[in-house]
Amino acid sequence: GTMFGGLHKYEQEEDYLKEHPSVYIYTLSKAMKYDIFSYYNVDASDEIYNIFYRTMEEFEPVFEKMITRSVIQSDPKPEYSQGIVTLSTCNGATGRRFVVHAARDWTY
Repeated sequence: GTMFGGLHKYEQEEDYLKEHPSVYIYTLSKAMKYDIFSYYNVDASDEIYNIFYRTMEEFEPVFEKMITRSVIQSDPKPEYSQGIVTLSTCNGATGRRFVVHAARDWTY
């Protein structure tokens, strides 16, 4: 019942990632495919919600945390230069958030 609440299926259903390994984003001019490489729970104030990194070097430690915090292990490990999308939803009354990260595979 929450916005992006369906994301919880990744943590609740064992085979959900195998059945839904990618996120597709469509705009008026292109379509993009992103492969899911990480998901986990965080506090609402977590650094993952900071989107204002001036350089890739500033973002790299956050990217590494995306991988090490993950409930799943992605193989091969994505490169942060691919482009990353993060989806997030509330985690009930706990005040925490569930996040899903995906790396761009292709753009048409």
